[in-house]
Amino acid sequence: MPDIVTWLASRGMTVSSTSELIEMGVALVLAILALAAGWYVDRHWGNALANFWARHAGVHTGGISPRLCVISRHVTAAALLAIVANAWAWHALAALGLAFALGSAAVNARRRP
Repeated sequence: MPDIVTWLASRGMTVSSTSELIEMGVALVLAILALAAGWYVDRHWGNALANFWARHAGVHTGGISPRLCVISRHVTAAALLAIVANAWAWHALAALGLAFALGSAAVNARRRP
């Protein structure tokens, strides 16, 4: 293994250290947990939120009521990913993975079905 690292270094390529790879794995697990928490909110509380919104907004729901399950899923995931991303000074690879997951959750919250 050291020969490969030396060969790559002689060609100007760097290999991530073990601590960076472990940190990337931790960030991946936390991103998956945040997405799973969003799914849980959608499945267990999404309909209750939609019914609450329809009941209190009446005829002025603004088209949000049918999409509230999906919105709650992605907003929950985006909020948790934002907290995770700012809770630690992540290395570049871990931060890139968290940023990709956060961006996809935020964009999907705005998407119309």
